[in-house]
Amino acid sequence: MSRFRDQLRGPGGIAISSEIPKRWRLEEFLVSQPGLRIIPAFADLAIAGRLEFSAEMPGRPRISDAYEVEFRIPEAFPRKIPAVFETGGRIPVSYHHLQDGALCLGSETRIRFMLSGGLSLGAFVNRCVVPYLYRYSHLKTYGEAPFEELAHGIDGIKEDLRLLLRLEAHADVLGFVEVLATQKRQANKKRCPCGSRDRVGRCHHRALNALRERLGRQWFRIVEQQLLSGAPSGKSSRVRSWPDAWREDSLRDVLRDKLRRLRANGAGGVEAFSIRETCPSST
Repeated sequence: MSRFRDQLRGPGGIAISSEIPKRWRLEEFLVSQPGLRIIPAFADLAIAGRLEFSAEMPGRPRISDAYEVEFRIPEAFPRKIPAVFETGGRIPVSYHHLQDGALCLGSETRIRFMLSGGLSLGAFVNRCVVPYLYRYSHLKTYGEAPFEELAHGIDGIKEDLRLLLRLEAHADVLGFVEVLATQKRQANKKRCPCGSRDRVGRCHHRALNALRERLGRQWFRIVEQQLLSGAPSGKSSRVRSWPDAWREDSLRDVLRDKLRRLRANGAGGVEAFSIRETCPSST
């Protein structure tokens, strides 16, 4: 990871290492967030400073706010999840943090699923970090959260998996996870856990195959053991849900158009956007 220690300048003097993957679109992210800078780090790529956003969701007010943050981005991003820390002391530790002090941005399976689509750094921030900050700002400003949370622990993990798989409320989530942890050829011969009495290959195979291909059987073996043992997902038992109305697949064109307008207007900050356009779907 020493290759990240060389060029450590930000906008106005950006010198991005040629070895940092272009798909990260790091320079574009730093231009859109002039309050952030690359900082020296012993491992990973570290970016810190003031993160600004202006966001809204259907039926809720637009909120413009800024937080002091630090991102620690692993070399394997987007296959590995960045760690995000709020460094200004606004968000108490009791509010959805992991054991190492990083922000708990959502269930690990959900975030891995989004990242498996090859998100850029800017897309990761807008899909995963801004909704977290928007929710906290809304809670502090209006005294209520703009959307509900998942339950803590195993119940929350099961519920988010159910939403991700688009299953009925009474569905056997563990049964589906066991199928996901099995090779496709063998899994398709099993009875579908939905209770239809059909084989998986004649029932839920498309949704299951898509998840298995994006996250891998090994990940679902880990999830299976977590569910069986009662262990929390990732480093925390706290997982967050996403509003049903939010879309996962509409981010790319939206951000491209908004960045084009941002540059055309000569602005350096991030332009306002709708969370409805940029956050993941659970329906």
